[in-house]
Amino acid sequence: MSEDRDIFLAAHLGSEVARLLAAKGEHNEERMRGAYERACGIIEELKMNTNPGGKSESAILRDILDDLMRSSPVLSIRPEAMTAYFLPFAHKVLGI
Repeated sequence: MSEDRDIFLAAHLGSEVARLLAAKGEHNEERMRGAYERACGIIEELKMNTNPGGKSESAILRDILDDLMRSSPVLSIRPEAMTAYFLPFAHKVLGI
C-alpha cells in the first residue's frame, strides 16, 4: 500500500474515532457501534499491507477502540489524546 493511501486511511480512522467519542459522550450506542465497526474495518485494511511496526500500532489502536466500547473502560485514554494522535494525518491529507 502506498504511503499516501496509508495516511488517508489513518485520517479516515481518526474521523471514525472522533465519531465514536462523540457518540459515547451522547450515550448513543447505535452511533458508537457504527463508528466502531467502520474504524475496525479501516484498521484491518491498514494491517493488511503494512510493516511489523504498523501492525503493532494497529493492534494497539484496536485494543483502545475495544476498551472505549466497554461500559467500564480499563484504559485511561483522554479523548483529546486520541484527537491529537490523528490530527497530523488529517492535516497531511488536507495539505495543511
